[in-house]
Amino acid sequence: MLVVREFSLRFEVLAILACLLCPISSWAAPASETLLPNTTKGFVSVASAKEFHARWNKTQLGLLLSDEVMQPFVDDFRKQLREEVGSTERKLGITWDDIQGVTSNELSFSILERKEKDAALAITFDVTGRDQEAAALLAAVEKSFTARGGKKSEARVGDTPLLVFSAPSTESSGAIETVYFTKQGILCGIDDRAEAEAMVSRFAGNATDNLASMPAFIETMKRCKKEAGSLAPECRWFIEPFGFIYAERTMRGPRKRGQDLIQIFQANGYDAIQGIGGYVNLLVEGRVEYLVRTSIYAPPAKGKENDPLRWNLSMRMMQLPNSSEVDSQSWVPRMLASYSTINISLADAFDNVGPIFDAIQEHEDAWKNTLEGWTTDQYGPKVDVRKEFIGNMSNRLTIIKGYDIPITPESERSLFAIEATNEAALAKTLEKWMKNERDIKRREVGEFVIWERTSPDAEIPEVEVPGFTTVKPNSGGKKRERERVLPSAAATVALGHLMLASDVEYLTEVLQGFGQRERLASSADYQQVRDTLNQLALGERSAWAFGRGDEEIRPMFDLIRQNRMPESKSMMGKLLNNLLTTEADRKTGKTRKQRVDGSTLPEFEAVRRYLGPHGRIVRSDRDGWFVTGAVLNKEAP
Repeated sequence: MLVVREFSLRFEVLAILACLLCPISSWAAPASETLLPNTTKGFVSVASAKEFHARWNKTQLGLLLSDEVMQPFVDDFRKQLREEVGSTERKLGITWDDIQGVTSNELSFSILERKEKDAALAITFDVTGRDQEAAALLAAVEKSFTARGGKKSEARVGDTPLLVFSAPSTESSGAIETVYFTKQGILCGIDDRAEAEAMVSRFAGNATDNLASMPAFIETMKRCKKEAGSLAPECRWFIEPFGFIYAERTMRGPRKRGQDLIQIFQANGYDAIQGIGGYVNLLVEGRVEYLVRTSIYAPPAKGKENDPLRWNLSMRMMQLPNSSEVDSQSWVPRMLASYSTINISLADAFDNVGPIFDAIQEHEDAWKNTLEGWTTDQYGPKVDVRKEFIGNMSNRLTIIKGYDIPITPESERSLFAIEATNEAALAKTLEKWMKNERDIKRREVGEFVIWERTSPDAEIPEVEVPGFTTVKPNSGGKKRERERVLPSAAATVALGHLMLASDVEYLTEVLQGFGQRERLASSADYQQVRDTLNQLALGERSAWAFGRGDEEIRPMFDLIRQNRMPESKSMMGKLLNNLLTTEADRKTGKTRKQRVDGSTLPEFEAVRRYLGPHGRIVRSDRDGWFVTGAVLNKEAP
């Protein structure tokens, strides 16, 4: 799901901001999706700004952000966030503060694709009965453009007057022409004159070139509505994933050189994911703080409607079979930060990884040669991976995460486990693979044999156990480097699973603690989340997860408080650092500087009570997946 991960952080910021500033009434007419073009790549809409905002303030996260102990940090974060999403002010001439109070009804924010130009931004407000607030917003827009040497002019499209604001070109951006107009009680703003005129024409109500006419948008919203039943959404959102990523990139300047993994995924079948959209509700049925329903629309590729694998190339890896509810395994400890498990057809994943592996390696036969090397190379493990590894494992993959204290950049601990069908054969294969590795040590922990990587900084051999390493994309013709997914990793076959852990201590704790402690399945918060989700999403599922909001966020919170977040070695930390590191820092190899002052944060115990448990259930459908997620109130009975 690399594609989803790439866009999710960026779009969630925009969606959350829009929700925070807005706020459950019926959708105003005309709805924004009927006015926006079919080139819309990212869309978020809040049904009732005022009511949403009021309900948000009653949620635990809303209460946390308004707690006086958080105010110094929140103020600094807002300042930094304004700089990060400065495209809104540059293109539309408004800040998020300007938006507040303009509408009590629908507010939408969108990113539009433009050929050979930076993406455009569009915003709509239902300003029925709020003429003064609309006038104040337009005055703020004029002031913003005037301060940049811009000018205001007027034009018309039929009987609709347009306010056209222009700003001169700068070193960081081209000239901007932003248009605002009001029609049928809807105030629209967009930084594209032609798109503004097209929006005016769509008020006639017979458009076939709008967002509402896009099959992916129709399908995702239809499925969310079916799952939600009579519960109307307070917020809706939609993205066309690849289009959104490319459009959003244009507003951040030239991208770094080297391989583009997004293009690689798109070219290798993942363009089957045509749209992702969802419904959001707050304060549902007393205990649920946030209820999120998400539809991922990936219909079978043309001509593959009757094919069991239904997609092309490496997208065929994504076979996630449904099963009935299964509880957490008996070896999973109660004390952890998160637990997730997924059904994935390992054989199909293995058999279809070749195209994307070859593309990343930039060699047509890279995967074929790798398999041959594993099997026949005299210096290799001489293992038939398909037969001896995949053939002895089932389709259930589980991940648990925790952390060490005191918190350091290396505190996060994780364990990946794949269920075995023949534990003895799988243990023999692992030993065969590991025994001749140069930096691997065999250790015995009671009845268990653990293979530990003892030299995390040593040169990594050409052949590595699957899951221990990943290959960095080639960059500028330089020799590829391998970066360990699990630094100082340890592996074993035990308790009916192949287990790969971030460190031998964590693996030992899990193994030695089996049968001697309370298991996760008996934990009260786990049971509450499980029961809630079972009521919200009945039936079979292909994946399910549980997390403790406080325990998940604590490592990141403390690192931010120490102003050491850029040093984080966690998966989330690496992702954030990749997104936020500047090109200048990349060239020099410097660790990025943390942008917010974490020293203003309070002790973690002051915020723990605001962070409740959460979970999600994923169901596989013929043409995609449906995800139901919920965050529970930490203090509710």
